[in-house]
Amino acid sequence: MDKASFDDLYHDLVRVPLVQRGFIAKGASLYLEEDGCQIAWLRGGGRLSSAGSIAHLAAFRHSFLRGMNEVVPAAAPRHAEHYPWLWDIEEDLEAPSDHWRFDPERHSCLPYGYYRFVDVPPTIVKQDLLHRREVFATRYIPWCLSVSRRAAIQQLRPHRKKWWIARLWLDDYQSATRAC
Repeated sequence: MDKASFDDLYHDLVRVPLVQRGFIAKGASLYLEEDGCQIAWLRGGGRLSSAGSIAHLAAFRHSFLRGMNEVVPAAAPRHAEHYPWLWDIEEDLEAPSDHWRFDPERHSCLPYGYYRFVDVPPTIVKQDLLHRREVFATRYIPWCLSVSRRAAIQQLRPHRKKWWIARLWLDDYQSATRAC
C-alpha cells in the first residue's frame, strides 16, 4: 500500500469516527477534551517518520496539569512530553488496563509505536486500523475518563524523588484535590 492510500484509509477509519466522537484533528493527530481529561492519538513526523510507515502513540493527562514548561496549556498539548501517561499504540493498548500506569521512563524515550503499511494488502491495513481505533475508543478512552485524582497521585508518588516532572504533576494533583 502506498502513503496516499494509507492516508485515505486513516482518514476514513480513524480520523472521521474519532472526530465524530468529539476529537479535534490537528495535522494527523487527534485530541479530545472531556470531563477535565485530555486524550490524544499523536502521530509523529520528522525524524520519527520513515517511508511506508507511521509512528504514533496514545497520551492522557488531566487538563489542570502543567506541561514541561511548567505552564498549564490552554488546550490539549500537541507534544507527547506534556502528558503523564504515554503508550505505544502498537503494543500497550492491547495490555490489561492495570498495565496503564505512569512510567517516567517513557518520557526519556517516547513510546512511539511503528506501523508499517508498505507491502501490506489494503484489506489487512483496513483491519489493523479498525482494530486500533476500536481498542482506543472502547478501552483506552473509558479508562482515561475513569482515572481519579487519587489514583493519579498514587501512581506519581513513588517517582517524586527521582523525577522532577512527577513532583510537578504530584503538586498539581494535590493542589487540585485541596481545591475541591
